[in-house]
Amino acid sequence: MSNTTDCILDTGATRHFCANKDLMYAFEDAPDDEHVYMGNAATAGIMGKGKVLLKFASGKSLSITTRKTQLLELVHSDLADFKNTISKGEKKWYITFVDDFSKYTRVYVTPPDF
Repeated sequence: MSNTTDCILDTGATRHFCANKDLMYAFEDAPDDEHVYMGNAATAGIMGKGKVLLKFASGKSLSITTRKTQLLELVHSDLADFKNTISKGEKKWYITFVDDFSKYTRVYVTPPDF
């Protein structure tokens, strides 16, 4: 990274994509019939699977790997507001928890005075 104010955000995506095969290590070709679903229900074929190693100016590196293999090993959470819509009971915020392995999801709305 050339700008030290840049950051990395984990979106909680179930799949991460990389258009440059040369950036991957431990790459394995995927079967011809394997594909991923997009948010609009369209599908796209997969060329293969691998890992991406992010290298930082600090000398540290981070490997992006596949999902976790045990329940509660990694839980994604997000706190968000309903924007310009207020729910019944005048609740303005909600929080989500998603287990990375099982994809079990819980959504809670917060009290009005949160």
